[in-house]
Amino acid sequence: MDIKYLNTFRIIVEEGSFSGAANRLNYTQSTITFQIAQLEQELNTKLFEKLGRRMVLTKAGEQLIPYVNNVLDSVNQMRNFENDLKECRGD
Repeated sequence: MDIKYLNTFRIIVEEGSFSGAANRLNYTQSTITFQIAQLEQELNTKLFEKLGRRMVLTKAGEQLIPYVNNVLDSVNQMRNFENDLKECRGD
């Protein structure tokens, strides 16, 4: 599972739209759509559904949010650990 797709999912949720996420991430909207399609295929479930002109989270999408947050928070902690290790290196 690609961490980038999880981050894209989280940014869509935070921004409230695919276009808002595309702007924030400096991606095209088609890239956002592709990444979510890949994530949905990997999870074998729909995360968003079209409601008029808007995309809204499905129940599965809502349930995925805490898992994505946990994974991305853990990745950030690992990056901080890597930085901490650099400070521990010495003679």
